[in-house]
Amino acid sequence: MSKLLTNRARIIPVLVVAVVIAVGSTLVIVLAGGSTGSASTPAAATTVAGSTGKVVTVDISMFAFHPSTVTVARGTTVAFTNMDTTEHTATADIGPTFDTGPIQHGQTRMVTFTKPGTFAYKCDFHPFMTGTIIVR
Repeated sequence: MSKLLTNRARIIPVLVVAVVIAVGSTLVIVLAGGSTGSASTPAAATTVAGSTGKVVTVDISMFAFHPSTVTVARGTTVAFTNMDTTEHTATADIGPTFDTGPIQHGQTRMVTFTKPGTFAYKCDFHPFMTGTIIVR
C-alpha cells in the first residue's frame, strides 16, 4: 500500500504538468488562428486599396497579422503596429526585402514598398504568424 501512495505522489505532479502543457498548446493554436467561426477571427485575406504616399496599417494581435493580406500601390507605406504584449517582427520570407526588427508592445514600424511584387512575410519569433503584401 505504501508503494502505491509513493507512486501517486510522483505521478500527480507529472499529470498536472502534462495538463498545463496540453492546455497551453491548445491556447497557442487557437490564438494562431486554428479556430474557426469566431467573431474575432479576421477574414483570411483582406484587401486594402493603397495609393502612392498612403499609409496602410497592419495590426499585430492575438499572434496574427490583421489583415493577413494587403494589396497596395507602389510607394505605399505599411505600418506594422504590435498590440500584443509579446514582441514580434514582420520579416520577408525571401531575401533581405524587408525586416522591421523586433516590435515591442505599442510600437509601430513602417516599411515603404517601392517595387511591384508579392511579398510573403512572417514573425521571426513566431513563424506560424504569416502575411502577404501585394504591391501593384
